[in-house]
Amino acid sequence: MSEHISESISFVHSMTLSHGRNAEVWDTTGKRYIDFVGGIGVLNLGHCNPQVVKAIQDQAARLTHYCFNATPHDPYIQFMRQLTQFVPVSYPLSGMLTNSGAEAAENALKIVRGATGRSAVIAFDGGFHGRTLATLNLNGKVAPYKKSACCPARCSTFRSPARTTA
Repeated sequence: MSEHISESISFVHSMTLSHGRNAEVWDTTGKRYIDFVGGIGVLNLGHCNPQVVKAIQDQAARLTHYCFNATPHDPYIQFMRQLTQFVPVSYPLSGMLTNSGAEAAENALKIVRGATGRSAVIAFDGGFHGRTLATLNLNGKVAPYKKSACCPARCSTFRSPARTTA
């Protein structure tokens, strides 16, 4: 596809996309497709949803990005307040937002290991949790990660088949 893209990335489709609208995407030749990928779950409101675009534009006009660890900002605090109130538990709840699913999975591993004092974890076959050293052993995908000397096992991972029936 391009000599500038790492060979570690394997593409499911050979087309190159140019734009999207709602649940449809177009490739660079103008051919239209129904988007069954949805940004791997992050585009549940579709491509270029007018309300989402406006919210992004409004926020970018106020503050484009700021590391919350350096200084708190209002949208983060408000969102976390709403999110923690949404979860039905009877004890005080707190949380954090991360930049990626892999970062969230790594933090979940830290929490589990800290709470249990154990390093071994259980992972379901077929799952995908990221491409970081801490998450590689959790993935159900073997190639190219598990066959590489650059990615040694960091902890014991016990595998379990994913449940396929109710």
